[in-house]
Amino acid sequence: MNIKLLSIAIIGSMVISGCLPTKVPVIKTRIVKTAEIKLNEVNFNPLRNEGIKITMKPIFGKATSQFPQLIKTSIPFNFIKKEKRWSHKYKQNVWKNIKHNGNLVNFPMLPLPIFEVSITNSTKHVMKLSNAIMALEDSAGNIFDALNKKGARQYVKQALRSALIAKNAPNDKINSAVNIADLHSDLLLIHLIDHDFKVLPGRTKKGFLAFNYGNFTNKDFKKFIYEQVHLNIQLLEIPVNVDKAGKAAETTNFSFNFDVKINSKEEKYTTYVWK
Repeated sequence: MNIKLLSIAIIGSMVISGCLPTKVPVIKTRIVKTAEIKLNEVNFNPLRNEGIKITMKPIFGKATSQFPQLIKTSIPFNFIKKEKRWSHKYKQNVWKNIKHNGNLVNFPMLPLPIFEVSITNSTKHVMKLSNAIMALEDSAGNIFDALNKKGARQYVKQALRSALIAKNAPNDKINSAVNIADLHSDLLLIHLIDHDFKVLPGRTKKGFLAFNYGNFTNKDFKKFIYEQVHLNIQLLEIPVNVDKAGKAAETTNFSFNFDVKINSKEEKYTTYVWK
């Protein structure tokens, strides 16, 4: 009996005896972590100082769905890659230029967590942040400067690169896979709080404060935030009075302390194994 007939005979006997491997569901558990970032209302400076009122709340996780301008949920991209494909003309596999299309999901325009800030100016002058110092300190004492428009453009380019690498796009095609200029245009729709930010007298203006943590993906964000106990944001040298030339004659400081709580819970899920 040859090998082919022997194999058929063995499989047949397994079917008859009910021994053919089948996929069966198996219930397993895994540890799921979630983060909470809440303002510590005991250890922070008053929200209102010398006619300037500032409120702030963190944006990350599910909360990002309320701010579609901050997270790109679908960005079409394409790249051309040489692959071996069957050619009817030559009756063999030949190298061809194949166009690949896809979509990026959950692509952050700014590093997480982002902070939504509301500033009310009750003074009689324009409040400018041109000389203000804006920084975040993490639990390990690392200081991160606020991201300006130039830094945001650099960030979105690197974050895009990381997302394309995760999609297995070829390294030499990544930079041309998506029109970076379009993403830079989208950044203009985000009112970024930087040194160009200003609030007119008697007005309230909202914007987003972002810091250069260096996290470009969801995985990077989780690694960063799970190591934190608290985050402290300092807004220093905020002008509350100006001289006749419009230069700051008096300034004030704001400090926001956020407690970070990491929750862990067991979650059941179903997987399939051969038996």
